[in-house]
Amino acid sequence: MTPELTEAQKLALVMEESICVTAGAGTGKTFLLIQRYLASLKYRRETEKTGAGEILALTFTDKAAAEMRTKIGKALRDDLSLQDVWENFSRCNISTFHGFCLSLLKEFAYEAGLDAGFAVMDELDTHELVTGTIREMLERPPHELFPDVVLLFNYLHGSAITKYIRILLPKWDECRDWFSGLEMDPAGVLSVWQDAYLENIDNPAFFANNGFQTFAGLLKTGTKQEVLSALRDWICTDQKIAALILEIEAAGYAKNTNMYKLGERKAALRKSEPRDLDKCFAELAKPIAPKGEKPLSADLLDHFFAVQKILLTLPTLPAHGGRSTKRVLLVLAALGRITRAIHEQIRAEKEHRGVLDFDDLIRKTRDLIRNGEIQRTLNARYRYILIDEVQDNDPAQTEIIRILCGDPKETNRLFIVGDAKQSIYLFRGADVSGFNAFQTMFAHEPVELDTSFRTVPEIIGLVNHVFSTVFADPKEIWEAGYGKLAACREGQRGSVTLIRPRGEGNKAEMMIREAKLLASWIADSIAKERLTVYEKDGTPRPARFGDTAILIEAHTHLDKLRHALDLYGVPYTEEKGRNFYAKQEVFDFTNLLKAIVYPEEDVPLYGVLRSPWFGISDAELCRAAAGSRKGLMTRLKSSAASDPDGKICRAVETLARWHEEIRHEPLVLFLRRVIAESGILSVYGGLPFGREAAANLEKLVAIARSRSANRPFSVYEYLGILDTCMEEGFDEREGIVAGGEDDRVKILTVHSAKGLEFPVVVLCFAGNQNDLRVPDLMFDGKLGAGISLKLLGERSGKTFVKECLTPKAKAKLLAERKRLFYVAMTRARDHLVICGTDGKNGPETNSFLEMYDAGIGGCPYLPELITDVVTEPGDICRIRPEVPDGWTDTPMPEKEEEALQSMTAAKRRSAPSAAEEAAMIRGTALHEVFEGKPADAAAKRYGLPPAAADEFSAKYAAFLASPIMQNAAKSICEQEVSYSFEGTLLNGVIDRLVQYEDGSWMIIDYKTGRPAKKELERYEMQLAVYFLWAKRLFGKDPGVCLYFADTNEVVSFMMDEERAKGLVEGKIWESWAGCTPPNY
Repeated sequence: MTPELTEAQKLALVMEESICVTAGAGTGKTFLLIQRYLASLKYRRETEKTGAGEILALTFTDKAAAEMRTKIGKALRDDLSLQDVWENFSRCNISTFHGFCLSLLKEFAYEAGLDAGFAVMDELDTHELVTGTIREMLERPPHELFPDVVLLFNYLHGSAITKYIRILLPKWDECRDWFSGLEMDPAGVLSVWQDAYLENIDNPAFFANNGFQTFAGLLKTGTKQEVLSALRDWICTDQKIAALILEIEAAGYAKNTNMYKLGERKAALRKSEPRDLDKCFAELAKPIAPKGEKPLSADLLDHFFAVQKILLTLPTLPAHGGRSTKRVLLVLAALGRITRAIHEQIRAEKEHRGVLDFDDLIRKTRDLIRNGEIQRTLNARYRYILIDEVQDNDPAQTEIIRILCGDPKETNRLFIVGDAKQSIYLFRGADVSGFNAFQTMFAHEPVELDTSFRTVPEIIGLVNHVFSTVFADPKEIWEAGYGKLAACREGQRGSVTLIRPRGEGNKAEMMIREAKLLASWIADSIAKERLTVYEKDGTPRPARFGDTAILIEAHTHLDKLRHALDLYGVPYTEEKGRNFYAKQEVFDFTNLLKAIVYPEEDVPLYGVLRSPWFGISDAELCRAAAGSRKGLMTRLKSSAASDPDGKICRAVETLARWHEEIRHEPLVLFLRRVIAESGILSVYGGLPFGREAAANLEKLVAIARSRSANRPFSVYEYLGILDTCMEEGFDEREGIVAGGEDDRVKILTVHSAKGLEFPVVVLCFAGNQNDLRVPDLMFDGKLGAGISLKLLGERSGKTFVKECLTPKAKAKLLAERKRLFYVAMTRARDHLVICGTDGKNGPETNSFLEMYDAGIGGCPYLPELITDVVTEPGDICRIRPEVPDGWTDTPMPEKEEEALQSMTAAKRRSAPSAAEEAAMIRGTALHEVFEGKPADAAAKRYGLPPAAADEFSAKYAAFLASPIMQNAAKSICEQEVSYSFEGTLLNGVIDRLVQYEDGSWMIIDYKTGRPAKKELERYEMQLAVYFLWAKRLFGKDPGVCLYFADTNEVVSFMMDEERAKGLVEGKIWESWAGCTPPNY
């Protein structure tokens, strides 16, 4: 039976026009979408006969689409007047946005310029492709881009370069034209920056007697020093600043205050040399605090504050002759060329593979439906279009909607539902500005759903009061307004609780105290049945642990929350985290595969033997591994021989058998069999988070299965993927846990909770501040790209465009934080808890607690306040397993203890002398020149005189002319080496690896200074590792030599495999005996 509609819902179902609906949290938007779908089917049924295939309904998630499809199907089955629609309901068009785009591109593949058999890459595939292409470009750039790569590495850290490229790639269509314009006309870009700078000056009146025009002219044509000198003259002759200084002196400010020093700083500015102007202006820009018995003139203070704002912009002044400005333009131009090349390589590779990523689906669909013929086809096909969660659309998705439906004022085809207050995906490109602008395209104001069917009156009352202030008076298009909600759950009572411990101690101590207080409240409330929750049919019952959701903004203090819940015996689960590759079971699985494939490597072998896969204790491993300097597997085999029935023996035999079998069996079948044989799922079944671990194990198998479906896929490639994702912290969701709900508290982020509801919601760590961190690279269609660019010795890495775009970006982030707070509070059905700790001076900046305090004033229904633990850990704590009778710990021999202690001890070295340090700096700079970097850049980077650059260039030319570089067919710089010798992993970098025209190889290591006999012996050991690595790789003996750059001398070594192994073995044994790890 359909419930009675509210007046707002009735307005939303008027079929004579297109409708925009704003639906607050819990106001029944899913129900309304279904009713609109049914109303579209019934509208003018006698003449139009609309079918399910003529209605397009798009939602944000697969789950929402499936829910809508199920509910509409049930309604059609029960409605006799729509039986013909029900019979053909399999043709319905209800899907996610990406699903719709995929079907459209498949249908119109030819028109879209695609092969009809194209596939869609998942997130991991896309990450692999992008990461590999970026790495290849930066490590081995094509000849024409080599200078650009060198330029970027001279001015930016490698991680910053990668980060900037990753930000630019998804928006390259938007950025392409600006970067092309920068290449063709850098002076035009600079002119745009200068105009923007002048527009942002708050006090042009400060420049008296047409000084502003003079200042603008200097900015356009003069050097930065000329601009600063002119500004100094204006400040020193400004009458209002002089008058303010007189008032300050008369007011009697203390001599150590910035107020008193203002006159001194102005005097210092007047006498300053041009090279000191930056420092003087920085001093003058320091904040002043006008406090005193004699008030200062407001007009004079406002004038000076406006001048200070100008001074604060000077570090990023886009002056015509400014070196920093030129440097920014050069870096951006190089960044644009490299990103363009990477974008083109990725596009070509996807075209070669016949694949698209998720962004391609949206972009190519937008381009496709711009075709007039396609538009007419789709207009004839879809009589009505229903869109859910419109506030989460990015600009490309919004454009697709506009193209599909035409002008909403002229048709009744479009029905959209959204809520600006719940737009929280700015980091994914979803800008609420698009939704707010879209609303103005409809004939009438949006229909606002104003009745909450989810939440009890106590919570609704608080939400209305707080957010009427927090969302008050929106001025910008990215801000949300607020309309009060009415509660319809009369007769059902809930509660609001504020847990606010005292802010004492350091940050970590405060977070620990807050987590314990929260855990004690949950444990006490559930154990003593203090909370009543209601089933969907209104039946009351005591709350259980499984009714509670703890919402956190980030995982920063999650460890403290876990510890507190464990302490009070509160069972919990972490829902659908995105840190899949950081999970212990993923590390254990990776170690298992490495131990199978590379049994000679010690570290993964240690890891898997200690893991739940084998469960061998540290004491047993130490005893089994004692008494030899050989690899761990060799030592374990010796130990296993003396105890054929022990754990060590079974583990060694199992790994050896799997090592043979993995070579002959398909990877997925092998993984399945290993999991079954090992019994690991039974082990996980007895652990607190065993269900999640088992689900993650299944996901690891699924990753291998998806990649082996259409092509050969080896375990080596699989391990490479796992290693890359672990090293780079790839953001991947954990596996889905099968089964129904369990009685555990759920911990999840606010973003993950969007669209969900819970009987009891706890917003934890609500007092933590947020710095509103803007993206590392920001882009504006007019000003272009804004980055940070800081060189050694510079105080600031700010650039003009970055500084210009930051205030707006921070304003958007703050507006989204308000929306995030709203989403968090409106997940609660029956009970809401806000848990937060004040800082030393009250709520921390931009914290949820600060917003709460700003909006709670005058509220007639204040929540219950709790400031101390409700109960101490006691009888309600989780039952811990008891130690079985007769259990004894494995003894640890005393000598082994001493050996372990000595192995972990580190030798202390004295600091190098000034001469040694200077030699090291010179050697490092010369080494970079030999890598191919410009000599002047290397010298400048390390603070060396210009003469050093000439010296380095000459030495590099001499090296290239030396006998060892003649007849070279291939030359590789900085070749990384990783070589395992009897279980010890040795790493290093070959300075230069040369292949000659006859196919032979030479390993060259650069050195500075003069060779000494003892040093040559040490260098030979180092080269032995490189020799063995190259021998294994190339199958033949390479030559090895040292090149001493200062003497232009080549020292060659006679090396064969036997000698190299002897040198390496001796070095390893010497290192262990000396308690230091081998270092090559």
